[in-house]
Amino acid sequence: MVYFIAPTEWKSYLAKGNWFYTKFKLTAKQIEQELSQSTWKQPADLVKYGWRTDQICKDAQPGPPVFKDLPVPKLDPDEAEWTSREVQHRLTLAFNVTHFSRNYQDRVMISTHMYSPQYSAIGKGDVPRLNHWSDVVFLTYYQTILDENLYNIGHTLKPEGGSQIPCPQWWLIHQIGANPGISAPDIMEHLAKQRGAKELGVWPGALFELESEENSRAMLATDHGKGLSFFLLQHKEQFGLKRVKGVRIWVSKNGPGEPLWKKYHAAFEIA
Repeated sequence: MVYFIAPTEWKSYLAKGNWFYTKFKLTAKQIEQELSQSTWKQPADLVKYGWRTDQICKDAQPGPPVFKDLPVPKLDPDEAEWTSREVQHRLTLAFNVTHFSRNYQDRVMISTHMYSPQYSAIGKGDVPRLNHWSDVVFLTYYQTILDENLYNIGHTLKPEGGSQIPCPQWWLIHQIGANPGISAPDIMEHLAKQRGAKELGVWPGALFELESEENSRAMLATDHGKGLSFFLLQHKEQFGLKRVKGVRIWVSKNGPGEPLWKKYHAAFEIA
C-alpha cells in the first residue's frame, strides 16, 4: 500500500479517468480513431485461444454477505439465482471466476477471482492473443446468455455478436488486491481522505457519482476501472452507449485471530 499519492501522480490518474469517462458518451464511430471496437465477438474464440470454459454450477453463492446491503433487489445469495462460470487459460493458468445474476431487472456481475495471463504467464507459456479481462469476461457473459437463455432473449442473439446484448447494470468486486506501486486501494483511500475521512470505512463506505464528482473518475484509471471501461467502450456495438454512473467503495475487516489487514470492495453501477 502506498496511501500517499503525490499531486502529480494524482493528476495523472484523474486525467486517465476523465479520458475514459468522456468516451462513454460517444458512439463507436466517434471514438474509432482513438479506440477500436473489440475484434473478439464469438464465444468460440475462448476455446480457440486456449481458454477452458467450465460452468461451476447454477445457483452458486457468489461470495460472503459483503454485498447483502447493496440497493440491488434479490442480491442476497440466499434469494438470488446465479450462474457462475470459471474460465482458465490452459498454458498460463490465468483464470477468472464470475457470477451472473439470472434476474433481468438487476443484471449483476460479481468478480471473485481475476488473474490475467500478463501476471501469471511467467514461465508457464506465452500470453495468448485473447488476454484482456474485458474481452474474456465479455465472451463469458455472452456465452452464458446463449447457453442459459438468460433474460429470456437468447433466441434473438447470434453467436457472431450482431445483435444487441443487455449490458450488466452492476459490477461488484469481491476483494480488490494491492499491486506494487499505486493501486486501486490507494486511490480508494485517497478519495476517502478528500472527503475528510481518516481512512476508508466499513459499509456503507463512500458513494461517488462520477458525473458530479470529477475526482471519483480516478477510479476508472485503476486496473479494475480500466477493465470495466474497456468492457463498455470496446463493446458499444453490442451494449450501446453505456457509462459508469457511480461507484461505492468500502472495506471489511477480519475477525479475532485473523490477519489485521483490510479487505477492499467496490460496486460499480452502470447506466
